[in-house]
Amino acid sequence: MTRQKSKFLNFFVSMMPGAGQMYLGFLKRGVSIMLYFFASIAIIFISRIEEIAFISVVIAFFAFFDSISLNGMPPEAFAQKRDGYLALDSIGFPLIKKEKTPIYFGWFLVIVGLIAVWSIVVPSAIDSVYQNEALYYTLWNIYHLTPRVVVCLIAIIGGFTLIGKKKKAIKKSDHD
Repeated sequence: MTRQKSKFLNFFVSMMPGAGQMYLGFLKRGVSIMLYFFASIAIIFISRIEEIAFISVVIAFFAFFDSISLNGMPPEAFAQKRDGYLALDSIGFPLIKKEKTPIYFGWFLVIVGLIAVWSIVVPSAIDSVYQNEALYYTLWNIYHLTPRVVVCLIAIIGGFTLIGKKKKAIKKSDHD
C-alpha cells in the first residue's frame, strides 16, 4: 500500500538509496535503485577504477530526490503512481531492448566472475615468481591494470554501440 508519509522520516530514510522509495511503499522501485547503487559500488571495487565513483554518487542523489519528490506529490498524483522495477529505459535512458536484458546481464555476471577469479588466482601465481624481481613487478602491474583496462574497453564499446544505435534511429526518422 503506497501512501504519503512523514516528510521528516522520509528525509532521513532517503539517505540510503532506495530505502526512501521502500518507506513510501514503492518496494520494486526501491529495490531497483538499491541494486543499481550496490552494483555500481561492486563494479568500482572489483575493477579498482576509483575514477568512476561518481556513478554511485549520481545514483544516490537520484534516489534521494526521487523519494523526496514522490512524497511531495499532490495526493491524487501520488495515488495514481504505480510501483514497478526501475529500468534504465523507464527514466529516459534507453540502453538496451528489454528482451536482451538477460543476455547483457549474463555477460555482466561472466565478466564480474572472470575479474573476481583473476584477482584470486593471479596474485598466487605472481607470488610464486617473486625471486625474479623484474618479472614480479611486471606481472604485478599487469595484474592491477587488466581489470581497469577491461572495464574501460567495455565502456568504450558500449559508447560506440549507443552512438551507432542513435545514428541509425536518427537516419530512420529522417527517412520517414
